[in-house]
Amino acid sequence: MAPSEQGAKVSAHYRSSSANLQPLKSAFGEAQIRAVHADLTQEDEVARMFAAASSAFGPVQVVVVNHGFWPPENV
Repeated sequence: MAPSEQGAKVSAHYRSSSANLQPLKSAFGEAQIRAVHADLTQEDEVARMFAAASSAFGPVQVVVVNHGFWPPENV
C-alpha cells in the first residue's frame, strides 16, 4: 500500500522535470502529493525545498533518499 493511500502527505522532489510525478499527482491529488523542485547540489535550494514542503503539509517527518547514477554508455 502506498503511503498516500494511508493518508500520508508526500512532497516528491525533482530536479529537471516533474513529468514522472504526474501519475502520482493525478491519482492522489494536490491535497496529498506536491512536486517540489531543487538542485540538491545547492544547499540554499535544499533549504528552500524543505521550507516549501513544510509550508504545504507541516513539518517533514520522514525523508527517503532514493537516487541513481547512470554511467555514460562508452564506459
